[in-house]
Amino acid sequence: RTLATSALLDPYPDVQRESCALIHALSLLCPTAVRMNATSLLVPFTGRADGGGRGAAARNKCLFRHRHAKTRAKAVSASAAIVLCCPRSSSGGCVADVDDASAAAATVDPEGSAFVSTRGSKSSSIEQVLHDALLPSWESLMTTDSATVQIEVLRAVGRFSSYSDRCVSSDREMPIHAAVETRALSLLLSGLSTGRAAQVRSTALQILRGQRTDAEKRLTGGGGLDFPKERFAAYFKSTLELSIEECSRDRLTFQASVCSLETLQVVLCIAISSIGGGALSLSEGDGEAILQALVMSSQHEDREVLEAAMSTCCVIGGGNQSSIALLSAVPFGELSQELEGVEVPELTPRQKTSLLLIVDGLMKGQLDNTDALSILKGVDEAITLPDCDWFASTSAQRIISSLFCAAHDRVATNATLAWALLDACDSFVKCVGRYNQCNEESLGLDDRVMVQVLTCIVFLLSCPDDFGTAPKMLRILQVFTATQSIASDEGTLLDVHFRSVAENILVNTSRSFPWKPRDPSFLALDALLRACRGSTTGSNFDLLAPFFIGHLTALGGEPKRDIDADEYSLRITLMSLLQTILSDGSFFQNSAPIGQRDTVADAFKSDLTTDVILSLVIPNIVWSSGGMSAALRKLSIATLFSLLSRYGKVHRQNEGDCASLKLETVAHLIPILHSNLDDGDATTRELTCVCLAFTLVQTTPAMMVTISEDNSKVLGNLQSRLTDMLDDSSNPVRIAACGALDELLELAHSTSKLSTYGLGAGALRDTCKTLLVHESDSDHPDVQSKVAVTLAKLLSRYQDNVDVRCNDIQKPNPFSMRN
Repeated sequence: RTLATSALLDPYPDVQRESCALIHALSLLCPTAVRMNATSLLVPFTGRADGGGRGAAARNKCLFRHRHAKTRAKAVSASAAIVLCCPRSSSGGCVADVDDASAAAATVDPEGSAFVSTRGSKSSSIEQVLHDALLPSWESLMTTDSATVQIEVLRAVGRFSSYSDRCVSSDREMPIHAAVETRALSLLLSGLSTGRAAQVRSTALQILRGQRTDAEKRLTGGGGLDFPKERFAAYFKSTLELSIEECSRDRLTFQASVCSLETLQVVLCIAISSIGGGALSLSEGDGEAILQALVMSSQHEDREVLEAAMSTCCVIGGGNQSSIALLSAVPFGELSQELEGVEVPELTPRQKTSLLLIVDGLMKGQLDNTDALSILKGVDEAITLPDCDWFASTSAQRIISSLFCAAHDRVATNATLAWALLDACDSFVKCVGRYNQCNEESLGLDDRVMVQVLTCIVFLLSCPDDFGTAPKMLRILQVFTATQSIASDEGTLLDVHFRSVAENILVNTSRSFPWKPRDPSFLALDALLRACRGSTTGSNFDLLAPFFIGHLTALGGEPKRDIDADEYSLRITLMSLLQTILSDGSFFQNSAPIGQRDTVADAFKSDLTTDVILSLVIPNIVWSSGGMSAALRKLSIATLFSLLSRYGKVHRQNEGDCASLKLETVAHLIPILHSNLDDGDATTRELTCVCLAFTLVQTTPAMMVTISEDNSKVLGNLQSRLTDMLDDSSNPVRIAACGALDELLELAHSTSKLSTYGLGAGALRDTCKTLLVHESDSDHPDVQSKVAVTLAKLLSRYQDNVDVRCNDIQKPNPFSMRN
């Protein structure tokens, strides 16, 4: 009693340590006296005042929280000596040698970290004291960074376990005994975690070896294990549930959270190893509880806790049954994909990130079981891990790809989610490659899985540049393509599955046109078109054309004067995307997707070309004032340039002759292009002249006669404006105007009917004189050369209609004399 009220509360650490030593000696000499005062003796150790309260003074003098590790270690040893003096429980649930009233007077603290009896002269059973007072305190001490204290705790648990085996072997089915044994085994297993010091792991393993049955000890020399297999199997379920519960608690320190996760790792690792032998499996409820605990741990603010959670996922990924049990608990599993009408709750980006990290950890465990082997190596070299092939299951692949599909919609605005998804995709691709390397047959992915994974890759490619995900995602795509049987000239997997991925983005969305430029689906489609070859895009343009036409139709055709900057931004983005795909040299090649050759119609037949030009380009070329309008007009003319130049070139290669545009197309193009010849931007004027030349090349004389009949001044005005542009301040514009003028004169020469529409002898004579003037411009030889060629063609075509006198040719210019 003096020790409890005075010596153990002495302010000097040496006195406290000597008091602990004295208690240890008294427990051996007179255990009855220690047992009768066990309650009062435990108060200084646990910090609980009599009656269950926790006073400030007792809290400050708690020996288990002493600042010196040596004192805490002495306190653990003394507390174990005290509890061993207590009586054991009887088979009827009462305390031996203590009346029922004394047992009923025992009070269990709601926090579960101390035992207090209202009678100082009596005590409860050894199990009750351990369960209510000491084991919770010892569990807290295992989270300290002192190996000395941890070793002392393990030794204390070992002393109790030995006592329990001798005294209560007939009462193993008692609930209180099972609870105590579970907590004791959990403490010993936590000592085997890789985060412990070598001395701690050695002590824990030594104590566990001592708990083997006689039969297990006899088998040790003949190839048996140095591990209490029967004891672990008997308390596996309860130990697992306790470990999960500890991981789910909101800990005060990150060390406690890490310790709980490491204990769970040991329990799961031993269960999936050869010790479990397949008999120790996780139930559906276990998978859900583990998933919830891992999600909470992965959201912890300390990096150490996140790393411990990822290591736990890797350990689980090393087992087939454990991995499937955890994947089945993922909210976006087969249930949400197979059953119609099932409402799946929307998860937050943070929850999706956690789930992706967990799935990524599982796949990393499938690839490398180093974490599990490092734990088992410290237990017994004879323990092995079974072959792990859960990833080959179609159901597992579908759960993973469904989670990818559920998470990719927010990656463009959440860098953390984007990187978590990228790492998961990387692990997925590596698992596919690993399977193909280890097996004769390649892993045939389900079509839905393939499309969902590729769609996820496309969304990651659409992330902002400052995320830094796109370059790495491209490398992952190349590796993924290499794992499949695809020829090098067929492009990547995105080229092979382009149509399915594009439909997944365009069709499987609730958004109606027009989309916003920063809409995730818009960004994803943009990334898809830029990542694929031009021939792939061209062969599937019948799927893409409605996307462009639908947007501009929803916007109302031509830009209005009062439209806002957002609509201009959308129009510019659409034109930029269209110009990018049209400018690809292989866009007009008839290259259908693999497996669909000869079934997909040629994307650029005459009618579709007309639709694209009329519906997409021409409305945005119409001149209007303003800087945004000028930018849109310039980009649209560049798009028209790509379209006309590639279209004519391909038809010349395939048919040996230039293709002709439709009459309605030319009738719209020529006046609008004519109006853009007065644009203030030199590049726009140059592109306009070039587009005019391409348009005239692809226009037949009969079409031009029809257009002139409807508008008799169109040819004369165009010829006059092109002639005037030879005086433009920009040399590239002068050269382009000269080329357009040459094509116009060629078209006019092909039929005499056009001479009555502004291209008579007088107009030709004036044009010839203007060309002579500019042909003498020796300061700009590139312009001079182009004008000379045009002038030569004009003279050769109209020898009878153009009267050119010798004195009109400037003699000082030798180049003119040759012409």
